[in-house]
Amino acid sequence: MSETVVPRWLKWAREIQAVSQTGLTYAASEYETQRYRRLTEIAAEIIQDHTGLPKERLLPDLIMQTGYATLSTDPKTTRMHMTESLELYQQIDHRWGMAYALTGLGRAVVRLGDLEGAREALTRSLALHEEVENRVGQTEALEELAEVALWQSRFQEAEDLVQQALALTPTSNRIGIAVGLGLLGEVQLRSGRFAEAQSSAGASLPIWEEVGVRVWVARRSPTLARAHMHASAYDVAREQAEMTISLSQELDWERGIGIGKLVLGEVALAEAAFDRAYQLLQESRLNTMQFSPFYGDQSPWLGLAARGLRKRSEAWGYLATALDRVAEYQRSTEQMTALGCLTLLLADEGEAERAVELYALTSRYPYVANSRWFEDVIGRHIADAAARLPAAVAEAARERGRKRDLAATLEEIRQELAGRQNVERQRAQAPEMATGDGHE
Repeated sequence: MSETVVPRWLKWAREIQAVSQTGLTYAASEYETQRYRRLTEIAAEIIQDHTGLPKERLLPDLIMQTGYATLSTDPKTTRMHMTESLELYQQIDHRWGMAYALTGLGRAVVRLGDLEGAREALTRSLALHEEVENRVGQTEALEELAEVALWQSRFQEAEDLVQQALALTPTSNRIGIAVGLGLLGEVQLRSGRFAEAQSSAGASLPIWEEVGVRVWVARRSPTLARAHMHASAYDVAREQAEMTISLSQELDWERGIGIGKLVLGEVALAEAAFDRAYQLLQESRLNTMQFSPFYGDQSPWLGLAARGLRKRSEAWGYLATALDRVAEYQRSTEQMTALGCLTLLLADEGEAERAVELYALTSRYPYVANSRWFEDVIGRHIADAAARLPAAVAEAARERGRKRDLAATLEEIRQELAGRQNVERQRAQAPEMATGDGHE
């Protein structure tokens, strides 16, 4: 690309902004944050001097390009801001700005549940980053596309995208390598490839320690803990989760504390320590309740804990909440856990055939089929229920389950539970209404 197409001043502004973007994403102190924000201001001032665009209009656009900063911003506000920014950049044919506005727009709409809209915006962003030869931007768009594919349970696509991002990242970019390895570990975890997830996530942590960005050690430690947990290395998983909590407390990162307690609660469920699991999961919910449900919800695991404590009515309530959240945010880990909880509750109520059918559906997915945790918490109980059925009946139920559509089944059950709750509310209100009539 010639100098007449990309002026030197714009290259300088872009380079300064790229440094600021990386710095703001991984700043470890308020001093570093303020220093990198000043670099953003300098980039805006350079563009202002050469284009006449007011710095006050440019600065918010540049700030919204700072790595994962949009994650903590209200997604509806971010979507509106990025749409306005995109229109502005289109008017002046500023393709670099258009690319980053589309990346920010993709991040926002995925958190509003519009995964196809996010995919479209991020695909356009990637094409523009390629056009202006911005490797950092390409890597970022590829990683965001991988996140979308992960949400849609398109695991091979997600892994391919992460591998492309890693291929674009020079080995000297230690932070970029750590980001890619951590995301790869999460993809492998949800794909049910737990040994590979241990390797990838485990490789990212010492790099984060090396570059001194300890908050990302806390962010990726739960992936490693869960990879060990699903391989039945419960003591190792517990130790990793406790480290997550300790580091998150040191960093004053409340959500990290909650995630660590969630993993500890999952381990306690595998060990049938239901009182401890229930307590840890309630504490986890308190730690994370200030954050959007987009980041996860403890309801499926609380349902399992309540069921273990024979609080079945409470367990059904948690399951209904979980299915509502799953319908909105489509998190595969919660989908599988909620369905597993349902199968146990059905078996408890004598619906063994249906329990076997629905567990066969979940077992189609490697995340469940390859997991010792699912076997210890749910699978062995469903196997016991199946053993009490005639062999032909149990096999027919499994065959029906293997043919089921996951999304349609989740919605069917969600509607069924909503109807069940309405009936229970009407029954509860009936004596009160009768008492009221008697007084009149």
